[in-house]
Amino acid sequence: MKSIRVGVIGVGNMGIHHARVFSMIPGVEVVGVADPDPERLGRARDAHDVPGFADHRELLGIVDAVSIAVPTALHRRIAGECLERNVHVLVEKPIAASVGEGEELFALAHRHKVVLQVGHIERFNPAVQELRKIVVGQTLYAIGTRRCSPPTPQIADVDVVFDLLIHDLDIALALADAPVRSIKAMGRAVKDRRTDHVLAQVEFANGILADLVASKITQQRIRELAVTTDSSYITLDYISRDIAVYRNASVTAAGGASSPLQHTEGVVVEKPVVRPIEPLRLELEHFIGCVNGGPAVTSPSDALAALRLASAIADQVALRPSGS
Repeated sequence: MKSIRVGVIGVGNMGIHHARVFSMIPGVEVVGVADPDPERLGRARDAHDVPGFADHRELLGIVDAVSIAVPTALHRRIAGECLERNVHVLVEKPIAASVGEGEELFALAHRHKVVLQVGHIERFNPAVQELRKIVVGQTLYAIGTRRCSPPTPQIADVDVVFDLLIHDLDIALALADAPVRSIKAMGRAVKDRRTDHVLAQVEFANGILADLVASKITQQRIRELAVTTDSSYITLDYISRDIAVYRNASVTAAGGASSPLQHTEGVVVEKPVVRPIEPLRLELEHFIGCVNGGPAVTSPSDALAALRLASAIADQVALRPSGS
């Protein structure tokens, strides 16, 4: 099988890691990088000893596939140009700045019969993959998530719904595997007019409830997922990739009519072993597998579903500027 020639468009904080990981995957040749910023471009070009281009369109004649890690507002134009040249595309989340633009990219990929993948990287977190195995055969009742970060200048102009919360919306949609029935959301803007803190509640048609929190103004970095089922309570820490499964809780009542009720709980705690593999490595290997004709774990329709839900939440958020 011939090598897949890959280029990386946008070599900032995320794209530079795409180039690094692609260079480690057998059967992949990184043939170029593109970025309008001379400093970033030079750093990536020198690190991988490949041609660098200020204009991404110069890559399109020498690649089979690209990953795109540029600001969301540019996704439709740049990914669209690549798809129209029959180049396979992995674009960072969200798929586009609007549902309409995402649908246009979906249509382009279908028309040109090329792969379009979206970088919802938590799907490829080994801990998430392990959790999905654990809940097979169980009835899910509720999903809870917290994804919080300290203020960061690099992402000060990005709405928290589309920057952070969308990761958990994608996971919740995958776990619930049902249409959305209702949404409640509220948010807070501390800087400028973009939402920095959001609380959302989503009810799915099968009765599963999701309670989600995302913030860019906390003083601690938190990435947590909790799932309640008919037979277990499962917690997952995305940062440490630790999972705890709580099962077989029992309650024993004690005391009579003249004394307060007391109880003890017996719980079995399981700690599954999670593979120590970088999620980005799994994601990019999956993308290359799809380029080679393999089955897709995620699809553009999944990414569009996450974007539609994020957009609906953003529409509901009542911004409360600091000091109001």
